[in-house]
Amino acid sequence: MSSAAPLNTGLTHALAPERVRPLALTATNSPPTPAAVLGRVNAAVRLIGFGTIPLGAAVGGLVGEALDLRPTMVACVVLSIPSVALVGRRAVLRIRTTPEPEPLRV
Repeated sequence: MSSAAPLNTGLTHALAPERVRPLALTATNSPPTPAAVLGRVNAAVRLIGFGTIPLGAAVGGLVGEALDLRPTMVACVVLSIPSVALVGRRAVLRIRTTPEPEPLRV
């Protein structure tokens, strides 16, 4: 796994528009992934990324019904802080280059 994975996960999903996100994911997943399994890796990333959206919506709706909207939004912000801290770690900020891609063998 690339050392850019936390940056990929955090910033790409938080800041990138919907049409740019797949390009950013492919660009950061491609260099460290062997060509033979690249399609499987991309499919797994998309399954996890898009598969959790309905789960998050259901949990958010249930918590919103139970606690009201304002406390739910405050809880979402508080629970988002660890992911922002992960992305902002010094190790991620020190990334200067991405690994060179492997030559494609035909």
